[in-house]
Amino acid sequence: RGKQILQLLESYRNADGQPRNRVVMSLGMRKLDKARGKLVAQVVESELYDHPLLRSMPTDVVEEANEILSAIRRKGTWLPIGEHAQKPPPETSEAPARTVDGVFVDQVSVGQTTSLGPELLALHAWRKLNMDSLLEGLNFNPAQRQAATVQVIGRMVAPGSELALT
Repeated sequence: RGKQILQLLESYRNADGQPRNRVVMSLGMRKLDKARGKLVAQVVESELYDHPLLRSMPTDVVEEANEILSAIRRKGTWLPIGEHAQKPPPETSEAPARTVDGVFVDQVSVGQTTSLGPELLALHAWRKLNMDSLLEGLNFNPAQRQAATVQVIGRMVAPGSELALT
C-alpha cells in the first residue's frame, strides 16, 4: 500500500504541434508522496537535461533522485526528444575524411554507454570465492546458479528493494 509504479515520462509536441507524452521507461514500484515526488522529479530533470538547480534540495531527495538516475543510466535507453532526430552531416568540399583501419573517424559516434566496472569486479570476486562450485555442491542446476549469480551481483552493485533486479 502507498506505493506507485514510477515511470519516466517526457513531454513533447508532435508534428501538428499537439502536446504528447512518451513513457521513456518504468522505474518500478516506489513510495513517494506528492510534494516529495515533485522535488525528486526536479532533481532528475535537472540532471537529465543538464540544467542547474536554482535552489538546494534536501539530502534525502537528492539521494532518491540519484537512485532513479542510476536506474535510468543502467537502462541506457534515455535520450531527450530533440536528440532522437539524426542531423545530416554538413556538406563540405574539403579533403576526404580521415580514416583509421577503414573507419571514417569523423563519422564515429557513441549512442549509449554502459558501465561494467562494478559488475566485472563483483563477478571476479564471485569466481575467486568459487561460489559456482559451492552452489553446485548444494545441487543447484546451471540455470539456478546463473540466476543466483545475477541476483547477488545485482544486489551488490545496486542495492534496492528485495524485488529489484536492476
